[in-house]
Amino acid sequence: DPRATVATWLALADTYAALGASEPSLEAARAAMALTDAAGETLQRERADALDAVIAALNAMDRFGEAEVLVAELVALREAQAAENPWALVN
Repeated sequence: DPRATVATWLALADTYAALGASEPSLEAARAAMALTDAAGETLQRERADALDAVIAALNAMDRFGEAEVLVAELVALREAQAAENPWALVN
């Protein structure tokens, strides 16, 4: 199940982030994002969550320029989700 696999990678990314291990967190978040790339339009919420995790890891590593490039996609995804469900922006 692609959703479960993405959720597992994101849980790993969160765990590494909580431990202060930014590089492994970034790798796990990027693995989740790669799975959402392969799934196309079916995993848009998961894509947004993966982008959020990648951005957080990059920011923790002071790689703000790389993070900034991804923010526009994250905002677009969250706004699209909010059109269907306004609570999506609360995430």
